[in-house]
Amino acid sequence: MALGNALKLDPEMTIRARLELAVKYLGEGRKLVDKDPVQASEELYKAVEEIVKALAQHYDLKDVLARVNERGKWTVN
Repeated sequence: MALGNALKLDPEMTIRARLELAVKYLGEGRKLVDKDPVQASEELYKAVEEIVKALAQHYDLKDVLARVNERGKWTVN
């Protein structure tokens, strides 16, 4: 979000980029499940993070996006 604003990116482009990242992380996580479950869970967590961010932007959750803008980054609290 903050990066998208700094670069003046179209919100739809930012959402699409997040979805592409989520798909990438999901694929990486699936590949690692049997080999390295810890790394797999980290990749799958990243996929979920990107989906949550994309959904917040898609549904224009103003309170969430305002906090992101105030902080300059996404956080878990």
